[in-house]
Amino acid sequence: MRAVGHHIQQLLKPLAKQLGFQEGEVLRQWPAIVGPALVGRVQPRRLKQGALVVAVTDGATALEVSYAAPQLIERINSFMGFAAVQRVLTEQTLVGRAPAAKIGEH
Repeated sequence: MRAVGHHIQQLLKPLAKQLGFQEGEVLRQWPAIVGPALVGRVQPRRLKQGALVVAVTDGATALEVSYAAPQLIERINSFMGFAAVQRVLTEQTLVGRAPAAKIGEH
């Protein structure tokens, strides 16, 4: 019998590779990497040629991410075991929010 963490890691591998990560560990540990202040407002989208693109909920969050970029880069590279990320780019979109119900829907 294997630990749940092993199974989660196996499920995350295909998604991680699609996003540009070699392993799913960065995705699995994302809440710890970005911390509680940003976890619900920032999601990794892709990693390509040293640039990590993250989705953010709004302009204020994009500014927070730009200030926190050096720490994020250090944490991500630590998780990955090598300097895979050199810069963090943001794209504003809905992150982790359910679509708003239309008027008249129950």
